[in-house]
Amino acid sequence: MGTDFVPTGMAVGVAGSVLAAVDRRTIGAGGNYVVPAGCYMATDAGTNIALFAFDGTVWSQASVAAGSIPFFCSDGINMRFQNAGAGNQTVDLQKIG
Repeated sequence: MGTDFVPTGMAVGVAGSVLAAVDRRTIGAGGNYVVPAGCYMATDAGTNIALFAFDGTVWSQASVAAGSIPFFCSDGINMRFQNAGAGNQTVDLQKIG
């Protein structure tokens, strides 16, 4: 058993970890990307990228600051990234589990 081994019984992605490969998403100016169901780590978010959650009535910014995205879970409907900038911006997602 190597140091990268995670004995979870789950399918694994990167070097035996529970993280899938990085999925870089490009979001156009003023655009949105609804995140598929699952739990994620988001890294390298563009300066104008923010995470929003829908509570059934209104979309509210979920991240502390644009460009700083926490670990989060999505049901596939109520979480989205929004690009408030004038040009394309990217965010790297890694699904967990």
